[in-house]
Amino acid sequence: MAHPKKVTAMAKYSFADDGGGSPGAITLNQTESIPNNAVITDVWTYTDTLCVGSGATIAITGGGVTLSAATAITNNAYDTNEQVSHHTGLISSNLGIKATSTADIGITTASAALSAGIFTIWVEYYLLDAEA
Repeated sequence: MAHPKKVTAMAKYSFADDGGGSPGAITLNQTESIPNNAVITDVWTYTDTLCVGSGATIAITGGGVTLSAATAITNNAYDTNEQVSHHTGLISSNLGIKATSTADIGITTASAALSAGIFTIWVEYYLLDAEA
């Protein structure tokens, strides 16, 4: 019998390294992949330097799915230095979500561009031993 293995993948957004001067998908320079069929259970962020962008929202993606719905940067997850935030619900559900492809953790901004900010993303997920 295979026992599940919990894994944590990490990515980091830095305006200086990754830009974000216009709304849309941002490919992160520091990121890890979420494998296909991973069961994602948690998403956490740590804001090193507050994000700036009047009206901007940030969504977190990975494994071919949206992990965190578009969140206004003014909700304390992204606009407070040294803030740890648990992104509960994984798209308005308290259940895990299954990755549909192997894909890097990324972010998508909307409504406005970012002009500053640094934050780290952790995504926790389970794999079967056979898939590890």
